[in-house]
Amino acid sequence: MLKVDDKHVEKLLGNFGRNEHRHLSESQIINWIKNHLNDEDYGKHKFNQFLAASYYAGIEPKIVLDLACGSGSFAFNSIKFGNVVIGIDISKDLIEIASLKYKYYLRGGKLRNDKGLFVVGSGLEIPLKNNSIDSICSFQAIEHIENVERYLSECVRVLKVGGYIFITAPDYYTFHEGHYQIAWFPMLPKKIAELYLYLRGKDPNRIKSIYFVTNGTIKRKLKKIKGIELSDIRYKHFEELYKRKLSNIKSKSSFSLIIAKMLLKNELIKIILKNIFLLSQRKIMLLIVKRG
Repeated sequence: MLKVDDKHVEKLLGNFGRNEHRHLSESQIINWIKNHLNDEDYGKHKFNQFLAASYYAGIEPKIVLDLACGSGSFAFNSIKFGNVVIGIDISKDLIEIASLKYKYYLRGGKLRNDKGLFVVGSGLEIPLKNNSIDSICSFQAIEHIENVERYLSECVRVLKVGGYIFITAPDYYTFHEGHYQIAWFPMLPKKIAELYLYLRGKDPNRIKSIYFVTNGTIKRKLKKIKGIELSDIRYKHFEELYKRKLSNIKSKSSFSLIIAKMLLKNELIKIILKNIFLLSQRKIMLLIVKRG
């Protein structure tokens, strides 16, 4: 964890008055800076998801693009692992925080490899050459993008053949809102959503920049893009659990277990169980898009 002191905050504070957070008070900006300087736990969580995605995709990426990289929490974990990481974010403030943290981590020996680059940029016009990236990570970003088709096409453009895109995002066919961490109603109209947040004592302004994406809508948009293979990690996880249960039952011989085995082999039962499982996992979508 980066030890936050007044030097770090003062270094960032002067520029923030000119960037996208100029509408906030100084105390709000200071708290926002401190939160982003110390978000390592969240970065570790994202990196573990990335390792699982690499396992499912069957490749070991060397050059990673972190789209909407924020303050770089995932990127630093990936650099430690030995990857070259390019972090791109549209927010000048967040890129400034990521660059500061990166410099301090290198200077303090927390990062031994100088394999990171953080730049201001947009996922709608990625400033990279065609076929240049092994893996792209899009963590909680796609719900903030209006033109999702262009964003996905840009990702595929810069991806090498055999590389993959890992997408995580809230699924708004759910009863939970991840940004506010509150109970939710699926696919609320935006005006009603703002009123609901106001009544819950939450700032409704943040929801204005969020598009209510779902697992189904993103999959349909991806299927329009040629030359890719789409996988849902939640489906893969279910298939693994299902096979494990069947193999466990094979070693038993009691009458009730034989009946259970017969039921589990039934395709209709499998579909019902799969949908129950997916409903329990529906807070977030976990998609892998592999370029063929």
